[in-house]
Amino acid sequence: MQAPPSPRAVRGRVALENVSVFRTADDGSSQPVIEALTLEVAPGECCMLVGPNGAGKTSLLLALVGALPFTGRIQIGELTLGERTLKEARRRIGFVFANPDEQLFCETVQREVAFGPEQHGLGRDEVNARVGHALDEVGLRAYAGRSPHHLSLGEQRRVAIAAALATEPDAVLFDEPTASLDPLARQALLDTMAASDRTMLVATHDLAAALELDATVALIQQGKLVSSGRGREVLTNQELLVRAGLATQGGERGSLL
Repeated sequence: MQAPPSPRAVRGRVALENVSVFRTADDGSSQPVIEALTLEVAPGECCMLVGPNGAGKTSLLLALVGALPFTGRIQIGELTLGERTLKEARRRIGFVFANPDEQLFCETVQREVAFGPEQHGLGRDEVNARVGHALDEVGLRAYAGRSPHHLSLGEQRRVAIAAALATEPDAVLFDEPTASLDPLARQALLDTMAASDRTMLVATHDLAAALELDATVALIQQGKLVSSGRGREVLTNQELLVRAGLATQGGERGSLL
């Protein structure tokens, strides 16, 4: 019998209802980059947001932490995202940036991973316990005393994941986590993601990762949801891939795979 989901996973439902996300254009006007998107990610589920460059994948992630304006309804568990709930929503969500240089700033891996729990006001014993557990989850406990800036790109990404996990979020958002990684580093990162029970939303061009993680997929093109479902169903549907700009009419998939 399958074990019941953890309390964290139960709270980890992410639901978007008729959500539009806006960015400021060069002329100063507000332009939609996501339009009327409705999507639900179940607790503990990994959902890959896939689509060509400029589809709006990263913008959608930024809206989930209140970093871009949006209309519609976003829920993190029972919490509806808004001005009054933004601080609590950000406590419940971890964010792993595409570029670790935008996220890592402490002198050691230990300090990097401890920063989030310390900001939450936790005691030293609890902070140390969380740091140790998070580093174990990403396989980097032996790196605790090293500078994150002297690690490989793949190792830096895993440090960033550990920093997110140490805050014990209900959901983790990833922006292009496998980009520019060699095969071994990519596999290590995917293994880390596969072992997690957190809800995950992943903006990616790595379609193969969706299959390897047996993830659900939300196919986005020009800010609109084209289709969603199990990756093995969506990503083998040639018509959908053509509509989303990920394959040609002749049947050849684009370079995103």
